Amino acid sequence: MKSVSAARQIVSMKLAENIDIAKINAELPDVIRVFAYKRVTKGFNSKSQCDSRTYIYMLPTICFAEHNQEI
Repeated sequence: MKSVSAARQIVSMKLAENIDIAKINAELPDVIRVFAYKRVTKGFNSKSQCDSRTYIYMLPTICFAEHNQEI
């Protein structure tokens, strides 16, 4: 996987019928959480069938300083 960080991420996977989110979260690292799930059609693909994406790019302000400027 490439270097990606996300505040929210949607994935599609096969799971059992009755999901206990608390049990799933107990098995995940503290920085990863499941908040909700939704049953979808068999052919659903979260990558190709999304209706929007939002990107935010953040840079430290030092990136805009002159190259030879002392910081």
